[in-house]
Amino acid sequence: MSKDYIVKAYQTTRNANTESLTETRYRVFDLDGNMVDDAQGYGYKSARNAHVGYHYTRHPDKIRANKKLKQRVHRWCDQHADIDAIIYVYLFDTLKNDETLSAVEEKALFEGLTENLPAVPFSAADYFKYRQ
Repeated sequence: MSKDYIVKAYQTTRNANTESLTETRYRVFDLDGNMVDDAQGYGYKSARNAHVGYHYTRHPDKIRANKKLKQRVHRWCDQHADIDAIIYVYLFDTLKNDETLSAVEEKALFEGLTENLPAVPFSAADYFKYRQ
């Protein structure tokens, strides 16, 4: 997966009590060289922060949706603690035998235990991804 942006460092100076301090800051540029993010004019203090900040500004809806889905799964697990406990014990026994469940087996287990319940508001894959 290729990125559609690059992070470049630059030097900035600031005066602090007659001393001139030079700091390295980072900005995000698109592939054409246009600056797309510079932390509201201050620049990021590290390249990692530049990547994280730019990713967050580009995908806040996706992040928010994942957070809501995770909360929905946790709420469902709290309401259906008996089913969650059965799945936990089954997974524990499976891992104790040095085995793992495939995605198909996870789906079959989850759907088998929830077939008599009203519609579950997420998929089996979401359950196993976000469960506690």
